Amino acid sequence: MSPYSPQRRTALVLCGTGAHGAYHAGVLRALQEAGVKIDLFAGHGVGAGGAALGAIDGGSRLWDASGIWRSRRVAALYGWKPLARAAVLGAGLVSGVVATALVALALGFVLPPSWVIAFFVAVALVAAAAIVLQRRAPVRRRTEGAWWWRIAGAPIEAEGARQ
Repeated sequence: MSPYSPQRRTALVLCGTGAHGAYHAGVLRALQEAGVKIDLFAGHGVGAGGAALGAIDGGSRLWDASGIWRSRRVAALYGWKPLARAAVLGAGLVSGVVATALVALALGFVLPPSWVIAFFVAVALVAAAAIVLQRRAPVRRRTEGAWWWRIAGAPIEAEGARQ
């Protein structure tokens, strides 16, 4: 590797959005540990903050033990929305019921036929609904996102980070 040369300028451009900030911390750390000298920093959104710290040789404030991305306050910036929490809880409960039924069958317990029929009907209905919704409007789905995102929105709440 050749030493740093003032004739060759190096620029680093960092992009925006909150999650990229943690990535920027790793990039700045790796570049510093590799001995790469950056002449020009630029950024948008959270990248502007990382670029400012990189420009004043303060990139370590992003990743050191008391750094921005290791503080407890950052963990509180993004949280699961109540609907996403309820969906995960519901999926866990359904999985538990199905697992319990399968264990009961494996141990030789006899389940009422109505339970088995109801289970297969529910699985068939969910599969049919997924297939119909999948094929309904594939172009719109690519431009607007999947149907579940249009109904429920993003699962992560970013209001704390925005503020």
